[in-house]
Amino acid sequence: MPGFFEAMASRRKKIVPSPTVIIDGKKIEVDAKKYKEIEMHGAHEYTLKDGEIVRKPKKSAVRTYLQLRKSDGKGYVFENGNPYWPTNLVKGGCTWQKKQE
Repeated sequence: MPGFFEAMASRRKKIVPSPTVIIDGKKIEVDAKKYKEIEMHGAHEYTLKDGEIVRKPKKSAVRTYLQLRKSDGKGYVFENGNPYWPTNLVKGGCTWQKKQE
């Protein structure tokens, strides 16, 4: 098999394009590790900051719960202080209100 090794040496190597992602409307080339991370979390979770791709900060869930408080208007009066047993609606009784800061 004369010329086999010369033919293999002169063979063109396959050029693999680097992966690209679209972040904030811009098409950016990244390495394979960063591409895999972005695909796992989704491109919408990333943004460009000073020319680098960074993950957006997570929003913390803030919940507000209603609390039983005295009101200026009409409110409930409870039997023996039990909030599950309202007896009357009177002025200055208790109502469910959001905590005011």
